[in-house]
Amino acid sequence: MKKAYRSVKDLVAESGFGWDKERMMLHAPPSVWASFAARENSKDALHWQDRSFPYYDALAQLYDSETHIVLSISDSLFFFFENMVIKF
Repeated sequence: MKKAYRSVKDLVAESGFGWDKERMMLHAPPSVWASFAARENSKDALHWQDRSFPYYDALAQLYDSETHIVLSISDSLFFFFENMVIKF
């Protein structure tokens, strides 16, 4: 599931691609798909041309929020140690 999410997320980030929330699938003009197919050698990505991925939005919240949690924790620890005064 995570591999599928990453594949769709990478395509959404490509120029010319977008995410259709109603149909829950990628959308792009045929010329964009053709251009992508010509420069990329990835059948995994091309199979999303006519398939929906109803879990994309939910997985985005799950996988992308993991990064925010880790960054928040590391920022908090940095702030704590940066402001800690050690007395001997």
